[in-house]
Amino acid sequence: MYETKVDAPLMRAHFRRRLLLHVAIAGGIITVSLGIGIVGYCQFEHLSVLDGFLNTAMLLGGMGPVNAPVTPAGKLFAGFFAMISARIAERARPDATLLGDVEINALRKSVREAREKRAAGASDNAAKPNR
Repeated sequence: MYETKVDAPLMRAHFRRRLLLHVAIAGGIITVSLGIGIVGYCQFEHLSVLDGFLNTAMLLGGMGPVNAPVTPAGKLFAGFFAMISARIAERARPDATLLGDVEINALRKSVREAREKRAAGASDNAAKPNR
């Protein structure tokens, strides 16, 4: 799916398509996680949908729950969901992955251009006779 260091950077259309795919996958993962969290908080803690959303969003954002769980089942759910959501948010956070992808692609392109300029300069110097 990804090009190696020696490959040319992707064309803009392919690169945009890959970025959109990453955004779609991350958005899907976050949406499913939000749904699981809302249902869990509503079921185990008897919270409203809005409060379930708030607690889930705060956990996925790395802040922690707003309402402390009171039922034993709610405490278990909140604990497991907090552990899982930390990994999900870490992996699916689009800002980090997309910016990294854009920066790496731009850096590789500039390095390739610099190498081509050096190679062109070396061939020009070799063609000129020394006086």
